[in-house]
Amino acid sequence: VCNGRDDNCDGSVDEGNPGGGSACTVSSNTGACRNGTKQCTDGTIFCVPQTPTPEVCNGIDDNCDGSVDEGNPGGGGSCTVSGNTGACQNGTKQCTGGSVICVAQSPTPEVCNGIDDNCDGSVDEGNPGGGGVCTVSSNVGACQSGVKQCTGGTLTCNTQPPSPEVCNGIDDNCNGSVDEGNPGGGAACTVPSNNGVCRNGVQQCTGGSIICATQPPSDERCNGLDDNCNGSVDEGNPGGGGACNTGRPGACAAGTTQCAGGTIVCAGASPSTEICNGIDDNCNGSVDEGNPGGGGACNTGRPGACAAGTTQCTGGTIVCAGASPSAEICNNIDDNCNGAVDENNPGGGAACNTGRPGACARGTTQCTGGTLVCIGPQPSPEVCGNGIDDNCNGIVDDGC
Repeated sequence: VCNGRDDNCDGSVDEGNPGGGSACTVSSNTGACRNGTKQCTDGTIFCVPQTPTPEVCNGIDDNCDGSVDEGNPGGGGSCTVSGNTGACQNGTKQCTGGSVICVAQSPTPEVCNGIDDNCDGSVDEGNPGGGGVCTVSSNVGACQSGVKQCTGGTLTCNTQPPSPEVCNGIDDNCNGSVDEGNPGGGAACTVPSNNGVCRNGVQQCTGGSIICATQPPSDERCNGLDDNCNGSVDEGNPGGGGACNTGRPGACAAGTTQCAGGTIVCAGASPSTEICNGIDDNCNGSVDEGNPGGGGACNTGRPGACAAGTTQCTGGTIVCAGASPSAEICNNIDDNCNGAVDENNPGGGAACNTGRPGACARGTTQCTGGTLVCIGPQPSPEVCGNGIDDNCNGIVDDGC
C-alpha cells in the first residue's frame, strides 16, 4: 500500500504505484490538465494531472489554457468539397466541434479570373469586370477604342475591328487616315439657294459630314451657263466684241463676235435697202445695183445735148450722167456739145433743086433752123442771050 513502507519486504517501497493508476481530477486545473492519474508518491496518493500538450482538434483544451481547439488545430490546409461546383469546391480545413472538417469557400460575386466564383456552374458569366470603355494605344483610328471583355479569366480590351470607311470623322478602317476616299460621297447634288453652275455639286465628305460641294463662281464664259452664279447667263457678251467676217457679201460681211445661245457667232449687219454708197447694202453680192437714188432728170452743166442728164449712181456717188457728144446733125441742137448749134452746116452742102424756075432752081442744101433746106441763088437781072431765066420768073431772056 502506499504508505512509504516496504510492505512486501522486497526491498522496495511502494513499488508498483500501490493505490494509484486510476483516473482522478485536479479541479483547480483547466482543460485536459484537470484529468489526472492517481500516483503514490512518498507514501501518499496524489492526483498527477495530465501535462499540457499541443492543441489538437478533439474538443478538448489540450494545452490547458482555458480555450478549446483554439488556433484551428489540424486545420488551415486546403481541401475539396466534391459535391460543390466552382470556387465552392475549394475549402479550408477547419476544426469544428472537435473534428477537422472541410469548410467550403462561400459563393462570391463573379470576377474575371477563370473561376466559377458564384458557384452557379458557369465561369466568368456576365462579363465580370468588363463593359467599360478602354483604349489600345498601339492601334489607330476606331480600332483604338474598345470595351473591356473578360476572356479566359483575364480582362482584355476588345477593340472594334476595322470596318469600311464611312463619313463620320473617324478612321473606321484603322489605316491612319480619316474619311479617305470620300466615303458616302461622289453623287451629284444641288444647292437650291445657289444660282447657275453654283447650284450643282458633288457630295463630299467634309469634317465627318456629307455636304454638297458646289463649283465656285468663275468668270463668265460663252457656254449658255451662269458661270459667275449671279443669276444671269452669258451676260456682258463674254468672249465676244472682236471684229469678224460673217462670210456673207457686202455690208453683211463685217461683223462683231457675239455670244449667242452659248456659242460665239459672228453677228453682222442685216441687209438694208441699197443706197448709192459703193457698198452692197442688201448683201446680194452686187454693189449699188439698180441705180439706187438715181433715175431723176438733171443738168450736167455742159452745153447742148450734153446738158440734159439723168442722175446715176456711179462709184458710190450720185452723178448727173448726160449724153456723150455726138456728130453734129441738123436738128437745131448742139449735138457735139461745143456750145454751137448746127455749126458747119451739118448734113448740108449737097446740090439740090429749090423748086424755083430758071437760075434759081439749082441750090445747095443748108442747115437752117435745125432743118436742111435747099438754098438757091437769088434772082438777078435777066441777061439776054444766055438762055437762062436769070430773074427766075419762068421766062428765059424775057424782055430781050
